[in-house]
Amino acid sequence: MLNSGIQNSDGEHKGGINSYHTEQGYPYIYSEITGYGVSAFLYASEVNRKLVERAKLAADWLIKKALMSSGGVRTRYYYQPTDNIYSFESGNSFPFDTAMGLYGLVMLYNSTRDEKLIEPIRRMADFIVSMQREDGTFDAYVTSTGEKVTSYDKWSNQPSPFHSKLSLGLLEAGMLLDDENLVEAAIKVCERSMDFMDNGRFITRANERMSDTHPNCYSAEGLLYSGMELERFDFMECAAFGVDSIVKRFYGKLPCAFDDVITVDNMRIDTVAQTLRLSVILKKLDLLKTDKMEQLYNTLVENQIVDGKQDGGFVYGTNDDGAVMNHPNSWVSMFALQAMIMYKDCLDGRKLRIKPFV
Repeated sequence: MLNSGIQNSDGEHKGGINSYHTEQGYPYIYSEITGYGVSAFLYASEVNRKLVERAKLAADWLIKKALMSSGGVRTRYYYQPTDNIYSFESGNSFPFDTAMGLYGLVMLYNSTRDEKLIEPIRRMADFIVSMQREDGTFDAYVTSTGEKVTSYDKWSNQPSPFHSKLSLGLLEAGMLLDDENLVEAAIKVCERSMDFMDNGRFITRANERMSDTHPNCYSAEGLLYSGMELERFDFMECAAFGVDSIVKRFYGKLPCAFDDVITVDNMRIDTVAQTLRLSVILKKLDLLKTDKMEQLYNTLVENQIVDGKQDGGFVYGTNDDGAVMNHPNSWVSMFALQAMIMYKDCLDGRKLRIKPFV
């Protein structure tokens, strides 16, 4: 994270965090992942306070380059201009990406007390609430002309339990700004997310009744974090069921998707890290139903790069469509960093640090 170039160290986009590295270089800077980066650097700053400066650089990029007047953030800055729904050029803004940035900024404010962060925090929080639907879910994105879009073409564009992870930013911003409306929005999305559970798993693709592991983890992360903050045992218990539905299907490989009969065995390494840290937290809460932490840890570290400029980074793994993508990936590396720290703290009997959550 510090030395590979995954975070830009100079130039117009200094501080922005790139998605992943291939032989052709870095394809784009990712706003969602830059938000995660703020949190990841702050989490690791427990042992190296210099990392707070890296978090500040990431936050500066989010505010100066990605944040729009609406309060939403643009999603991906492509080095080769393109026009898809995620590009800066499209003008679209996703509440999920915005919420990951919002959470990072609140955590940075809590660490530094920098008053300049309050105004963007307020704008981003208000934008996210404006995207919440009456039933507690969120529209996938809003266009530059103000059209709110929801579709069922993929898990990330439909009303889904993964929206519960937006509650992290809403809840923390609500407590910081003393705004009960933000806290209520966080509670509302978590309560709605529980409705997507079927036979112990979160349904993330409504039409196929499938459960994708990555957003299943997001669903559990939002419910578990908010449940702990709000002392809502129902949130925590629901998260535990969701995690158990994943862990009990892990036998050396973690499926990328599953239903009650089928498992799709392509393995993304980000989900291994997510499942490990969720398992550690649930163990501390005495809610872990199936314990495969050691096996998950071993699988995780087997996918770490151990030489070259990308030494230390973690690979993406296999995409949902079966394409092997063994390039170093920034968010996989962030999730893995936190998972490894949590796992070691658990083994050593130390108090578990949950915040900042990546």
